[in-house]
Amino acid sequence: MDPMTMMAIAQTGADFLQASTKAKEEEARYLQNRINVAAARDLKISSLNTRMLQEQEAAAAQKEQLAIASLVKAETAKVAAGEAGFKGGSSIDNAIDQFETARLRTTTSINQQTKALRNQIQLEKMGASAEAQSRINSMPRGQEPSMFAAVAT
Repeated sequence: MDPMTMMAIAQTGADFLQASTKAKEEEARYLQNRINVAAARDLKISSLNTRMLQEQEAAAAQKEQLAIASLVKAETAKVAAGEAGFKGGSSIDNAIDQFETARLRTTTSINQQTKALRNQIQLEKMGASAEAQSRINSMPRGQEPSMFAAVAT
């Protein structure tokens, strides 16, 4: 075999090894990027879950305060009516019903706001997952070189 052919074979082997090493490095970067992106997505989703729990707890506390306030108003009205000599009747019952109606309307409003927030957070979670997938897909994977293609050139 002449020296030029041997040199060409050696160069082809060296090029193949270099391309193979580059492919392994690109694949390692891709895999590390995938891990980093998944961790970032998980952290964002965890943060959104925590936010939702906090909002639900705040809404529950607000509804509890409304129930207590409504009960206090109703009982105060009953006591005041008793002290004034009223033995009951539709005007007292109507006043008490108005307190309960106001509480129920406010509770419904709180429930609607909580539901809307839950839907928004769910969409944000889906967005975080889509963004993560996009970031993963934007990174090229390592492509192992073909020995046949290297020899054929």
